[in-house]
Amino acid sequence: MDRKIFAGARMRHLRESRGLTQSAMARDLGVSASYLNLVEHNQRPLTAQLLLKLATTYAIDLRDLGGENEARLASELAEALA
Repeated sequence: MDRKIFAGARMRHLRESRGLTQSAMARDLGVSASYLNLVEHNQRPLTAQLLLKLATTYAIDLRDLGGENEARLASELAEALA
């Protein structure tokens, strides 16, 4: 089953709470600012690679980015890559 995580509002909140511009966060994550904008507007899902980069770059718990189903998927992903 292909499960996608759309967490644009939570991504934007994370970025703004850290006082970052889209350009600065995109640079930190190794993506373009335009791609980050699409993620923040739920036009693109969070990829596993982007989720892991978020967790390591900003020291956040992946479960904080999603709802219940997304939290379970994030936990499974983290366990698989541990």
